[in-house]
Amino acid sequence: MIRNCWTPCATLLLTALLPATASSADAHWIQLHSTSFDLYTTAGARNARDTLTEFEQVRGFFAQTFGASVAKTGRVRLIVFNSAKEFEPFRLNEYAIAYYHQSPEHDSIVMDHGGIDTFPIAVHEYVHLLARHQGLRFPPWLNEGLAEFYSTLHAQGDRIVLGGLVAGRYRALLGTNWVPLSTILTVDRKSPYYNEKDKAGSLYNEGWALTHMLYLDPRYRPKFHELTTLISSGTDSREALMRTFGKSISQIDHELMLYLRSGDFRALVLPAKLDKSVEDLAETPLADFDRDLALLDLLDKPGREVAVRTALEQLMARQPHRPEPYEQLAYLAWRQRNNEDAFRNFAKAYELGDREPYLLWDYGRFLEARNPTAALPVLAELLAQAPDRMDARLELAEMYLRQNRPKDAIALLGAVRTLSPDTISRFFHVAVAAHLADGDVPRAKSAADRFLQISNTDGQRAEARELQEAAGAAHLSATLRPARPAASGRFVDLDCDEEQARMMVDTADGKQTFLIEDPSRVQIARGQSGPVNLVCGPQAPPLAVRVEYDLPAPGQTGIRGVVRLLSFE
Repeated sequence: MIRNCWTPCATLLLTALLPATASSADAHWIQLHSTSFDLYTTAGARNARDTLTEFEQVRGFFAQTFGASVAKTGRVRLIVFNSAKEFEPFRLNEYAIAYYHQSPEHDSIVMDHGGIDTFPIAVHEYVHLLARHQGLRFPPWLNEGLAEFYSTLHAQGDRIVLGGLVAGRYRALLGTNWVPLSTILTVDRKSPYYNEKDKAGSLYNEGWALTHMLYLDPRYRPKFHELTTLISSGTDSREALMRTFGKSISQIDHELMLYLRSGDFRALVLPAKLDKSVEDLAETPLADFDRDLALLDLLDKPGREVAVRTALEQLMARQPHRPEPYEQLAYLAWRQRNNEDAFRNFAKAYELGDREPYLLWDYGRFLEARNPTAALPVLAELLAQAPDRMDARLELAEMYLRQNRPKDAIALLGAVRTLSPDTISRFFHVAVAAHLADGDVPRAKSAADRFLQISNTDGQRAEARELQEAAGAAHLSATLRPARPAASGRFVDLDCDEEQARMMVDTADGKQTFLIEDPSRVQIARGQSGPVNLVCGPQAPPLAVRVEYDLPAPGQTGIRGVVRLLSFE
């Protein structure tokens, strides 16, 4: 019966998941595509063109400012409703009129309306997207404060002005009760100050004001970057502020109130322009299937797994040859730690022609554990699409090496011209092992020597010397699995608040965050201290640990890597 249901099922799909979505499903949806954005909307063609033009201008500004890191974000989906009523079922919290939504499949920005007045909203949400892609894991006060700070950008001749006064927030700060910074700095995404309309204003207002002062006031600006680096590495906001500026939180609170009352606000002027060109953007109707798939992606949240699975199965029945429902079901199963179901659905999506980079990466690694030979063309296809993907290049090189194909591994590594700090260690481990497996001891020694020359941490220098010794003794074999990158330190915290646990390790290079993506894929080596029980929250006492990890995929931001082995002393 389901197979004979087409257009009527489009509405039933979403009303079964969330009854209030019926108006969104019944509305007339169109799609427009620009250079960097795919827009799905019910707001009409003119509104859509204005919205797309503004987002392209915003992206152009950040491309001038941040360069190549913006290009790596890929295409972004914009979902723009025509009213607050349509937006309501998809609202992130009581306060949000727009938000950035990240899933394995898409980066999406969702808005309750579009048009020529949405430029500040576009900037705000795009800042969230860039922060995630650059691995900046900020608490809500700084995350929202930076987004609001940048949302004021406007053109002034051949310059861009940042840091203008957000009049509504300024008035609210002067006219409402002040919430102590000691409270604002501890707000997380579960707090009423983030989710409830009558309290969230304080977080956004004071977060913007504090960011403005820290970014532009001469007393704070010189150390602003130092502060954000500390916070992004996992340091508590209060500790980071006190350590960076040598002041108590109450002192900073008092200076912020004086800063607001002084009326002495500075702005930041940058030599950049907003591109005024407008593309010839043609709208086309959005198919019901694509609309439902996009809206379902927004509703795919913890607690809704059963309903989402049912809706995906309906989509599969409507169009059995479309790979997207299988792909989304694979990620749903993976989050629920049902790896076999995830693998089957990844394989089906791939069989149906899905060649999205994130699917090739995740399916390739799943396949590697089951059929290494079959995994090779999957990761090779990813590398052909994205030759700059160092994680894919190193993974594929390791696979060649384990299959006794060192020359293929060496050829892959030979194309590398630059290395980031996170890839140096793994690159040289693979390179030394590949040259030794190929019988070329001099090149193995040369690679180990080069590793020592460019090492920039004590840990890397120790690894380089170990490789020098191994190359000198020539005792690495073709069957040896090259070591993964590793970090050592004190295991201080395990954050279980998100869908996947994150462990914090205090290393010689600062606090680092590691994702425990799938506990079944983590090996634990226990030392003399005996059995180790991983419990959520601060670790008392902190244990000495060595973490071996995989480099994060492009969508895995705010982490050093994905845990594969924990060695406790």
